[in-house]
Amino acid sequence: MKSIDFTKTGEFYQQLLGVKVEFRKDRAIVPFADGTHLSIGSAPTQASFDHYALSIPGMDGKQPQTLTDRLAKSGIQAAPRGESLFVTDPDGRRFQIVPPAFTV
Repeated sequence: MKSIDFTKTGEFYQQLLGVKVEFRKDRAIVPFADGTHLSIGSAPTQASFDHYALSIPGMDGKQPQTLTDRLAKSGIQAAPRGESLFVTDPDGRRFQIVPPAFTV
């Protein structure tokens, strides 16, 4: 299993989402405004998932370039597809960013 640098990973999500990440020895906890959170950690006994998506307040799916430009200033590359963006974190996890009103 690839070693994960949770500080680097947490800092990436801090830049991406503009939140204060809690750093732990085995994970990074990313809080959301509604009290929920994303826990990015190491669990070698867990099965992997193949997709996840995050909604970012203020993202306009009709004009994703605005968010793409903001992320690029922080060194985060985002690839637009339709009304969403695809980003790869420092540990190689690719995920989707969608506008708050996005429907599946």
